[in-house]
Amino acid sequence: MKHPIINPVPLQKTLRYLRRRRGLTQAQLGYYLHVDRRRISQIECAPGVVSVNQLAALVTLLGGQLLIQYESANDGSAIERSRRAKR
Repeated sequence: MKHPIINPVPLQKTLRYLRRRRGLTQAQLGYYLHVDRRRISQIECAPGVVSVNQLAALVTLLGGQLLIQYESANDGSAIERSRRAKR
């Protein structure tokens, strides 16, 4: 199942969903990541506070993967759309 993330809100829901799907509490997940339950809570509530390394470890542990998908400039990327809008 794909969960596109374009801002932190869907990431909050996705991380919580993946953890619960695995039947893990925040404390259990923290144990496997070598952090305490409060850190897992912080990550789930405000994913902007997590490092890429920690996010990758968390997602991998939960059976997911991080994937960066991009559009080429010719396909109407956000940068190109922004440039056109400013003209």
